[in-house]
Amino acid sequence: MSDERKSLNELILNAKLDEQHIEAAYFKERAENFTKHNKISYKDTRSLVIDIHLSLERMLNFTIALLFLFGRDRLGLPDKKAPALSSVGLVPFSHKLSIIKSLDLYSKETAQTLFRINKTRNAFAHGDEMDSPRYNYDAISIFTQGAVDRVIEDYEKAMAEWEKLFNAVEPEVKG
Repeated sequence: MSDERKSLNELILNAKLDEQHIEAAYFKERAENFTKHNKISYKDTRSLVIDIHLSLERMLNFTIALLFLFGRDRLGLPDKKAPALSSVGLVPFSHKLSIIKSLDLYSKETAQTLFRINKTRNAFAHGDEMDSPRYNYDAISIFTQGAVDRVIEDYEKAMAEWEKLFNAVEPEVKG
């Protein structure tokens, strides 16, 4: 790989990492504003959950891309056969979750967290009735501060695992 290409790869990877840290801080600030205003509205909660979901989807895309670019060995993962994909962007979120789960790219706990956030996001995205159990996050209504805080904590844990994968290939990218 040319020095120019290595520099470009390094720039892209570092930009992705910085973006995730900025988003995590932004999500925390938004949730804290819920508390300050003593309200957790449907609209605010929906917006936060969908934004977190979008950020996690970008993380999954990047994780799968790292897998195909660098391979399991360089990511420090045990050997497993990876499925053939022509474009990660065209794969639905639930299928991306199945890929990362079947390939053990994240811990079982993080995989379950991603499925839980996806279920909650789907309740908002598909217009479920307000009393739908899909609005529960860890058996707590998503419209409570405790549940919102838990979503953000879970998001940060997932990002920390993603960062670990990123750090495994960072030295190789920098060459």
